[in-house]
Amino acid sequence: MLLKKKVILTATTRCATSRLSSKASTVHNTFHIQCKGYVRPLQELSVEFQILKEVDIIIIDEMSIMTSTLLQSVETRLQQIEMIQMNHIILS
Repeated sequence: MLLKKKVILTATTRCATSRLSSKASTVHNTFHIQCKGYVRPLQELSVEFQILKEVDIIIIDEMSIMTSTLLQSVETRLQQIEMIQMNHIILS
């Protein structure tokens, strides 16, 4: 039996997202992070919140060029939606 997993493909740059998939987006867009690293709380009923809450696997390409501020912003967003489980995050 195949389990259908919900996967988000993301990368640190727009160039990298274009190499991943037409459905991939940047880390900033995926997690709704402002350029300075500010993480505005998402409304629980928003589409963005529901997408992130229902995802099973998050793939972040070019992780090595992510700044610590951006990584902290991603962690803040994941904590906000109560899905911070490191076994669901693939770093490349």
